[in-house]
Amino acid sequence: VDVFRGVPFGRSLRGEPLVCQLRGKNTVVGGMPDQGKSSVARVVMVGSALDHTAELRIWVPDHNFDFDAFQPRCSRYVMGAEDETVEQIVLDLEELAAEIQTRGRKLLEYGEPEVTRALASKGVGMHPIVALLEEAHLVFGHPDFGERAAKAAVDVVRLGRKRFIHLIT
Repeated sequence: VDVFRGVPFGRSLRGEPLVCQLRGKNTVVGGMPDQGKSSVARVVMVGSALDHTAELRIWVPDHNFDFDAFQPRCSRYVMGAEDETVEQIVLDLEELAAEIQTRGRKLLEYGEPEVTRALASKGVGMHPIVALLEEAHLVFGHPDFGERAAKAAVDVVRLGRKRFIHLIT
């Protein structure tokens, strides 16, 4: 799988392959309870995991094992509902937001307008990052950390696209 071309996502009613585009985009998965939101996120993460250059980060502010199988493939995997866990998720989101500016400077250095497959393959820290914030409402609604989390997530969504930082919420 090449995340620069998108990841396999399913089939249309006519049986045609569907591809989820990641580069230059972010993903919001919404719906009612028990409608398959986590399943959709898992499909995108599995597809991303099949690209050897993609870095995966998953944050689950709850005690569930929906994404536990991904832990060995993730550079960051945080799970739990405690305040300390939510704080760690926020710190990681803020670090991801700061990574945007670091990558911006590197793009200038390499003379590229955005992260490309060639640049990602060089091993210079410009690989795709696919990050998932499961149950995002639990973090954004947290009384102590919600505001910081929302700011960091908005920064990632607004500025991370050319740097190939894809956030799934």
